[in-house]
Amino acid sequence: MGRTRGVPDGTGPYGRGAGPGGGRADGSGLKKKKRWIASAIKRPGALRAKAKRKGLIKGDEKLSAKDLKTLVKDASTQTKKQVALARTLGKMRKK
Repeated sequence: MGRTRGVPDGTGPYGRGAGPGGGRADGSGLKKKKRWIASAIKRPGALRAKAKRKGLIKGDEKLSAKDLKTLVKDASTQTKKQVALARTLGKMRKK
C-alpha cells in the first residue's frame, strides 16, 4: 500500500501534521513565516507612482481610501493586489 500524508489521526509519515522541518505548537504543521510583509511587497513605491501618474496625489501626500478605491477601477490584477495589500497594511498600522 502507498503512504498516506497528513492523516488527521496522526498516522502520516511525519506524525501529528508536522512536516520534516517540525511544525507549530498548535499542530498545524506550518511554520510561521518571519518578515512576511517584506516578502509580500515586491515593488516598493509602485502603487504611489501609479497614483501620481493618475494625478491622485502630489508630492508626499498619503494615499487615502478614496485614492485606493479610484485606483482599483479598471486596474490590472497586479494593481488590485497592490491595493489589497495597502488596505491590509493600513489596518495593521492602526492597532
